[in-house]
Amino acid sequence: MSAIGQTPKTALKTIYYLSLKNGYVTVYKGSLESIYLSTDISKEQIPTSIVKELEKGINVTDLKGVYDYLESCSS
Repeated sequence: MSAIGQTPKTALKTIYYLSLKNGYVTVYKGSLESIYLSTDISKEQIPTSIVKELEKGINVTDLKGVYDYLESCSS
């Protein structure tokens, strides 16, 4: 039985955010207060265009997207 207005088997999607913290790419889960993953990818290692995106913050909807993005940063 579900509550009014809810559909059965509705799962809340976790949102991941990629940003820079202390000059390194950092992944947050759910909010910018909950660090999911700290990387060793420094902003000096990645193109300026990506640094600018990370300074604004990047929303990613799943872990595959997170790891794909991190791979593109470190390639």
